[in-house]
Amino acid sequence: MVKKSHHKGGKLQHSAETNENYATRGCIVCYHVLHKERPALLISNGGGDWEVNCGADDHYVRPEDARNLTVVHFTHLVEADPSLAKIYTLPPDWSATRKTPNDEWEPFFDPDLPS
Repeated sequence: MVKKSHHKGGKLQHSAETNENYATRGCIVCYHVLHKERPALLISNGGGDWEVNCGADDHYVRPEDARNLTVVHFTHLVEADPSLAKIYTLPPDWSATRKTPNDEWEPFFDPDLPS
């Protein structure tokens, strides 16, 4: 059983829930992580859309840079980096970072802009 995280007042709240559905969940990933050129250092569940990237700032310089991103099943990323399974339980509008692949993930509230 993996703990599911919830947001309440800007703090991460946990309740027990399995995360077995990550095997079929789609995830946006940068090519650096996908091709193992750089480690995954940022994971985001922005509004329910998962993204995993290397944390570098060279992904969104111009609209044509979107080709640096693709969508894969989250399970492929977990196979390459099992620590992603531990942080997969982030609720919408939460992200997590780490400085190196050996560090623990540090979750933080990361809300989308108000509608």
